[in-house]
Amino acid sequence: MVSPPAHTSVEPPRLISAVIIKMASTSSSTPKSRHFTPAFIPIRDRVPENLQIQLHIRKGRPQVTCRALKDLPDPAPWTFVLNHEDFESLLMGIRDHIPKATKDGFYWPEDAQPYLQPTHNTTQKLYQRLDPENYKMLLTKSWRKELRRMNGDASKVYVHLYIYLASPEEGEEGQEQGQEQGQEQGQRQRQKQRQESADGVSVITDDRQSTPASQGEASTSRKRGISEVVSMEPRRQDSMVGYITPVQYGRRSDREPMLRTLEDDILLQLEREAQIRTQLIRERRQAAEEAEQRRQLRQQRQHQHQQEDLDDDNDEMRTIYVEINGTRLPVRVDVHSLRKALGVPNPNEFDDTCM
Repeated sequence: MVSPPAHTSVEPPRLISAVIIKMASTSSSTPKSRHFTPAFIPIRDRVPENLQIQLHIRKGRPQVTCRALKDLPDPAPWTFVLNHEDFESLLMGIRDHIPKATKDGFYWPEDAQPYLQPTHNTTQKLYQRLDPENYKMLLTKSWRKELRRMNGDASKVYVHLYIYLASPEEGEEGQEQGQEQGQEQGQRQRQKQRQESADGVSVITDDRQSTPASQGEASTSRKRGISEVVSMEPRRQDSMVGYITPVQYGRRSDREPMLRTLEDDILLQLEREAQIRTQLIRERRQAAEEAEQRRQLRQQRQHQHQQEDLDDDNDEMRTIYVEINGTRLPVRVDVHSLRKALGVPNPNEFDDTCM
């Protein structure tokens, strides 16, 4: 074994292994991608078996704003097993946590059903009524939305249910009437908002149809008109402006030749429906023509096969033997063609008068 020279120095193996371990730990700690975010933890939205329900009691009619809490108990939490308990068990749990009647005679009717608060910011007019068909789906959706609001902490998630106590004078009929009035009120309010939005967009279109002095003035007037409309309902969901800011809407309208009105949308819808009907008629006509062509081709093939079968019936094949150089060879001959070549009449053509 040759020893190294005296002037050279060899590092101990332990130092090299330490360097390798340090490099490995450093490379493993660096992110593999620039999009890697170690602080991000995905939220597991798997619905548990036991849901924590919090019951809120109100006096008044369903889907109407009810804020009176006098002589009413605090929200009562309890646990509901989603996959093992049915809708009747949910109603029994509600009745176990509410009084039979308050001091002033308010009570929960027998045929009444609870209402669910879908999200944390939903108003009472938009609460969802639970029934035996949709209660599991609505409870699951509400739990997942609340889980995201709580940043994945399932211990703080509660599903909020609301019940509405009826007065002795109104009773169950008052509950049903209040629900119908709340639905009609919501429909009228949404219809009014759509009409105001359509009127505002029509006003903008009329202003834009005027001829300003320059293109800069046209853009400024357009943006000013849009700002006025957006300022009327800045956060309305069903309006034609939506959640877009006035600056973004003005910048977008600069790229458009003309702002469409509600009448233009109706005309475009009618034109699309007419095109769809025309295309449907054209497709049906083409399908009928293709079916007729297939039928004619099938008839031609059938006639051709019948003609070939008839020709095969008329042919009479016979085997004759021809001796060539002392060798007998069999030959298949069509008797009908042979008779026609020799001028011999066909015996099938003879009738009784010729016999």
